[in-house]
Amino acid sequence: MTLGRSMLAALALGLASGMTPTAQAAQLDFDLSDKAARFDYLFKLTDTGLSGNVNLLHHEDDGDLLALGVVLVGDAAEGKEPLTAGLGLRAIIIDANVAGDGTGLAIGGFVRYVFPDFNRFALGGDAYIAPSVTSFGDLNRYFEYSLRGEYRLTKNAGMYLGVREVQGDFGFGNTTIDDGLFVGISLEF
Repeated sequence: MTLGRSMLAALALGLASGMTPTAQAAQLDFDLSDKAARFDYLFKLTDTGLSGNVNLLHHEDDGDLLALGVVLVGDAAEGKEPLTAGLGLRAIIIDANVAGDGTGLAIGGFVRYVFPDFNRFALGGDAYIAPSVTSFGDLNRYFEYSLRGEYRLTKNAGMYLGVREVQGDFGFGNTTIDDGLFVGISLEF
């Protein structure tokens, strides 16, 4: 089975698992840059804040990345809702067109701040890293981060603008899989 088919099968499995009765809240993000498209699906697994995540990034020139993860999401400001954060693990599969293929287990998380007086506006960011000890195949290390500003159009839909960098070390230095500005939409249901 090719990596592309594996990604589609894992994506379908992730979507199906997100539709179980325990997943009562979900968020779907889709963003685009000049040469890349990213799909991200976050779904609730338990009432204690544990969520699942399926993330698929396709870059026209540099390859594909599939990430499946779990993240514990919670209120980071002792009862004040404006600041939420999450920490978790992400299994990654990379098919870098020029550099090679690899897998890894990354740790990381995210933070998101909603401005209390202007609650349609929010800032957020995330970062994940897989050092050499949890990277396999051609992949020696993996690192990604993104920062974004958000604007809510409705209670359950918004748009955002951000910057992202995704890199893998395939034995001959860092290879950029995606970097630069992106624009996207976010839907909650």
